[in-house]
Amino acid sequence: MTKRERTIAAFRHQETDRPPFNLDLCPSQIETMKAKLGTDDPYQAFDMDMKFRDPVDFEEDPKLKTSKYYEKVIGAERINEWGIGYDSGAFHFESYTHPLAGFDEENDAADYPLPHIKISADAKTKVADIKKAGHACAGGVLPVGVWGTVFWPAYMLRGMEQILCDMIVNPGYTEILLDRVTALNGEMAASLVESGVDVLLLADDFGTQRDLIMSLEMWRKWFRNRLEKIVRIAKEKALSNPKNQTTE
Repeated sequence: MTKRERTIAAFRHQETDRPPFNLDLCPSQIETMKAKLGTDDPYQAFDMDMKFRDPVDFEEDPKLKTSKYYEKVIGAERINEWGIGYDSGAFHFESYTHPLAGFDEENDAADYPLPHIKISADAKTKVADIKKAGHACAGGVLPVGVWGTVFWPAYMLRGMEQILCDMIVNPGYTEILLDRVTALNGEMAASLVESGVDVLLLADDFGTQRDLIMSLEMWRKWFRNRLEKIVRIAKEKALSNPKNQTTE
């Protein structure tokens, strides 16, 4: 059984010779791995089944730098294509400047210049190379810089405390922002499927060490259907092209 066969079989609830796995290491763990194993490549150090390849990314909206929102982040060490500011912090953590913080009107949620999909010219080749090497190819609906699918992008733009408050006191704003993020990442999911990836990774951190960060009712109201919509878009894209039907 190849690594790719093992991975696809597991997602289809079929028997495998062993469980497929993948892991992701933070910078300090990679340093430890290099010191002990002589390599900083986790794929070389461990017999992992999936390799991640993100042939789909985002590029900045041309209107971002001239918008009123950009003025809020202009002093940050670096600013990504979403307009989010980053400053170095302790260890490998960073602090963020949220460009929509303080912009509380619904038209702000509607007008904010979100980035645009950018598909690598050799996207299909990059994915095919991983498959030829025997690995399953995984793509994340986790845009670089926001690292989430629906909740993370919204709170990185707005601020976590503020978006949680918005869900109660500013629902119209929340609906507009989450719908825009969902549409954008739905497009990303479809593009990843089109590039031929086997597995899509969606992620939003809703948990603490004790419980959900919000009530189950609030999660169902704001996030369940939007995450489901992105999955549905990906599946419909896969089913529209028989070559893509290995995507899980």
